This record gives sequence, structure tokens and C-alpha cells, in this order.
Amino acid sequence: MREQVRIKLSDVSVALFRALNFQVLLLLLLSTQMTMTTETTNLQRLSRAHLEFALSLFREMTDEANPMDNVVVSPFSVASVLSQLWLGAGEGSNVSNALQSILHYEDVGLLPEQVHESFRSSLETLHDPDYQNVVQTANAVFVQAGVSILKNYETDLRKYYNSSMDEVDFENGESLARSIINRWVSKQTKGQIPKLLEMSLPSHTRLLLVNALALKALWKNSFDPTVTASKGIFHHSPTSRVEIPMMAGKFQVLLGSSSDLNCRLLELPFRGRRLSMFIILPEAEETSEEEDKKPSLTRLERNLNAENLKKLFSTLKEETVQIRMPRFRIAQTSSLVETLSRMGLSSIFDGSHANFSRLSDSTELHVSAIAHKVVLEVREKGAQAAAATATGIERLGSFGEKFFEVNRPFIFFIWDYHSGALLFIGRVAYPEPLPPQ
Repeated sequence: MREQVRIKLSDVSVALFRALNFQVLLLLLLSTQMTMTTETTNLQRLSRAHLEFALSLFREMTDEANPMDNVVVSPFSVASVLSQLWLGAGEGSNVSNALQSILHYEDVGLLPEQVHESFRSSLETLHDPDYQNVVQTANAVFVQAGVSILKNYETDLRKYYNSSMDEVDFENGESLARSIINRWVSKQTKGQIPKLLEMSLPSHTRLLLVNALALKALWKNSFDPTVTASKGIFHHSPTSRVEIPMMAGKFQVLLGSSSDLNCRLLELPFRGRRLSMFIILPEAEETSEEEDKKPSLTRLERNLNAENLKKLFSTLKEETVQIRMPRFRIAQTSSLVETLSRMGLSSIFDGSHANFSRLSDSTELHVSAIAHKVVLEVREKGAQAAAATATGIERLGSFGEKFFEVNRPFIFFIWDYHSGALLFIGRVAYPEPLPPQ
């Protein structure tokens, strides 16, 4: 019913709603150097902390990856899992302090109870009945049978994170335990992630936290599948090109640019304007070979911080733009153990140093693994949506019109305005072509 009302809004009301959404996002970015006032909500503080964490996590992952490889992560999912760990960490322990630091909660002035209450509010916005077919998220804790979990922790886990807790036998039935977890993830993501755990888990695994998040959203402005080029060109590197279906369309969108970062920014809103995909496209740099382009992606990644992002967003303004971008799929499975250890969380994986005294009486309980998998498909009708296609296209538009052609490696993120959550962030260096559906 709510969606029907939105569709009947006047153009003025729609523009106002979109402007308010954008102002909320800009406020969160601007607040990175502002003194937080009592009027700033805890949910906004949580969003600010998540942005700082997301950018730090993304920089760490891109630094350790090959520059020509894809990188994609759900910062909201990872932060959710780590916050559940923080809930069980011993008060004042090195583990608690490390988690609080890496998640930037102290930086924004949030106390533990405020963090968990804000997370509950954030998750409730994602579970809005009108929104459940767009984003699905669920939490679960899988514990070795026989390990005692404190009742207060289990109660708080359900209260704040709506998280279930299940016993499995990693020690004597690892294969069955892995199957149970994979079935749970597949069910929660409606089959979009059918197998989270592909490798065997160590028999000494005692605790595994899982967060599942799946997205299925339609664009506000769908691309016309009849003008999708079946053999578009994507410059994977200065000397390597791949053929990939290229979608095309002419839309009124928000467009910005930064000479400091040498890039352009495009917002592609999803239907309902609650979610948007933002594409950060580095400007191509000419090389000695006229046909070769060298995208300044590495420099952009290393300079992508909250302050530069704030400046970039401040340049956004509505334009009529001819857009061409791939119809693609990107997927990545990450253990995140080494990544998080380098970021300062090695203690949670060390049985001799981990302190989860608010979670269990066991003195040797530690995190064995954090399995994280992201699968994202971008099609004509939206992310994870089906569409038909046809072959053959010439460049749309005429001289003097603005173009945004995503034909080289780029950065994207998907933002939820209502919760302030950064659901996905990634580098697309080698998009996997998607066939028509």
C-alpha cells in the first residue's frame, strides 16, 4: 500500500523526498569532523562509526588484493557480527577495547548499550514489512555442543540482534555442522548464497557467528533491455579488454566530480528511493598509446576517506545523463581473519588472549573463523532482477550531452538512507558477464 502511495506522489513531492534523503546522507558525511551534539541521534552516530569502519575495511582489503582483482564486502554484515562479539567480550578486556576501537564506537561517543540499542533500531528498519522483499538480513550463532553459553548473553543477543543460537557438533560431525549452516544461510538469503562454507572447518571450532544479507531491488529508472549491447567493451587494464553486455539509458540523476580524487560520482536510486547505488568512476588517464587507458583506481582507493567522500558528495547535482554500464555479477568469499588481524583484532582469534567472559564461562573460547560471502548481480531492472535483452547498440545521445560510461574499473557502494547503513562496498575490476534472463 505504501508503495502505491509513493507512485502517486507529485513530481515536487518526489523531488523533496529525494532531497531529504540526500541531505541525511550528506549530514552523516559532514559529521565526520563535527562535534557530535545531544541532538544527534544514536542511530546517526552508529552510521558515522560504520562509515569509518567500512572505509578502513575496504582500504585494507584492496591493499592486500591484486589491483586487477574484484573486492566486495558488506560492512554492515561484518560490523553486525563484530558487535555481537563485543556484546560477549569481557568488560575492560583487550578484546573489548580492540573491538570498540576498530568499530569506531568510542570515536562517536557511543556507550555499549547505546550501540546495541541503535543496532536493534537499524535492524528493525531493515525488517519493515514493506521492505522485506528488498533486503533480507539474519544473524545466528553456532556453538559447539556442550559449550556453556551464559543466559544473559543469549537473551541480549536475541533482544538486540534478533539472533538465533544453535548447537552443532564441529568436533565429531563437521560435515553435518557445515551442511546445517549452509542450509540456514541459503534459506535466509532465499537461495542467493547457497553455500557459505565450502572448506572444512577445524575440529576444534567452538563458536561461529554468521550474518546473512541479501539484496533484491529494482531500479527507480530501469534500463531498456532492447538497447543493451551484447558485446560492449570493458577495459580491465591498459592492455586487456573484455566483452560484456552494456546497458544504456538516459536518466535524470545526481552527478558529481572531484579534481582532487580525479573521479566522477553517479547515484542510481532504487525504486522507493530508500536505497541507492553510488558509482565512483576514476577518470581515464592517457598513456603513450592512444587507445590505452590507465584508470587511477589505486590512487583513488588509497585516498578514499570520509573527508574526501564528503567533498565529493557536496558536488552532486541533478543532471540529465546518458549512462552506459555493464550487466554483471560479482562474488567474493572472504574469511577476514588475516584482514581483521592486521586491523588490530588478532586477540579474538587467539585462545590464550581472547576474553569472552560475558558470553561463556569457558576460558579458552575464541573465534575460529568469520565466513563472509557477497554475491551481487546488476541487471536492467535492478540488482538481482531478471530482464530480457537484445543485441546491437550505437552510442546514445547527441553532441553536448553528459555521458557516464562505466567501461573501466570502478568503486561502488549501496547505501540505505533510512538506517544509514552502508550495505555493500566494492571494487569492480573484472565484471563477470551476465546472460539475459
